[in-house]
Amino acid sequence: MSVTSKVLTALLIALVVGILIARRTLDRDGGSRAPAEAGHAGHAGHFGQQGAAPVGVDWTRVTDRDLDIAELFVIARRQGVGQALLRLETLAAGDTAFDNMGHVIAHALGRFAVAQRDGDPAVYAGCREVFQAGCNHGVMEGYFASPRAAAEDAVAARALDSLCASITRPGAARLVSLECAHGMGHGLVTRHQGNARQALEACDHLTQRDAREECHDGVFMENAVRGTTSADMRVGDAAVQAGAASREAKPLVKRDDPTYPCGDVAPPYRASCWKYQPIIIVEAVRGDEGRTLDTCARAPDGFQDECYFGIGKQGSGWWADQRRVAGLCARVPSTHMASCIAGAVESYLDEMWTVDRAMAFCRVVEGAAKAGCYQAIGARLAIMRTDFRTIESECGHAETGFAAACAAGARDRPRG
Repeated sequence: MSVTSKVLTALLIALVVGILIARRTLDRDGGSRAPAEAGHAGHAGHFGQQGAAPVGVDWTRVTDRDLDIAELFVIARRQGVGQALLRLETLAAGDTAFDNMGHVIAHALGRFAVAQRDGDPAVYAGCREVFQAGCNHGVMEGYFASPRAAAEDAVAARALDSLCASITRPGAARLVSLECAHGMGHGLVTRHQGNARQALEACDHLTQRDAREECHDGVFMENAVRGTTSADMRVGDAAVQAGAASREAKPLVKRDDPTYPCGDVAPPYRASCWKYQPIIIVEAVRGDEGRTLDTCARAPDGFQDECYFGIGKQGSGWWADQRRVAGLCARVPSTHMASCIAGAVESYLDEMWTVDRAMAFCRVVEGAAKAGCYQAIGARLAIMRTDFRTIESECGHAETGFAAACAAGARDRPRG
């Protein structure tokens, strides 16, 4: 057997072993997941590797779905990650399990793509921002776990501040660069062996406020999913190996205190912390909706909006039924309801970077909150699209009388 054949065989075995481990989650194809089972993070979970993989694979037990996943990685190796994501879209359109796990798989494809290029983060430009930009985040995690990022100059202030601009494709919408900053937050946690506090300090090297905040968001999302039982896919690349080692460092999670670490981190980080704290809260209270809402109600003044935003964002992943998500937001105190709705809208838009799901959600939102829902769509489109004419056209899909609210949300969004 040639060296190339041996490498390919080893790769496929590693992939299928990881796939078999992940089948528990993929086989939940009913389209509805209990909160305690699925950390969404606007994104359906995150992943690492624990323990040693078995040596062999029983090929008689490999399903068509397993082989479809393996095919994605072969496509990524041969044709590029963009083509693999196109194939994943096709699979997700016909299989709710792939749809539910789209972010997890796209994330793994991003990590795999950067590992195939010896840690070169330039593969970021080949990602398509589908499945909540999972590929974009995976590339950044893979880069920071690679030998290229091991040197101290890779995390120096100038290197970090210029990285996303250097790898984002020219002419891309602002959100493409912000997804890079968010993925950087994930990757910096890996780079610092699970130390979220060090990762946050590294994020502070980003000079643009919105990018810095996205990096903080990525750190807290990574911290939350490391400390909970989130969805998992394991692929034998450097990022996963680094993730396994970094699990020896304890995440900033306390099982008996669902508000930790938000009160213990420095003030500039607390807003980001509370936005992702619902991932931790919902597991701590075992999916109890009332207790989840009550915990957000007890957040310090100034951070309740962020916590309720996180509930809306995660709720879109907890339940397939949008009416249930809207109903959850309706239980939020009226002064904070708009934040919960905005969180859900952001997640629905980020799923595939189309307005369909977000528009459908706003249609089931009732009462005075409906206009704010459409405004939230416009605000997100302002950084997701590159021209206002396109935004106006998409806002035209709103219910009669609400297109103007959508367009106003885009015009009024603060910049930078």
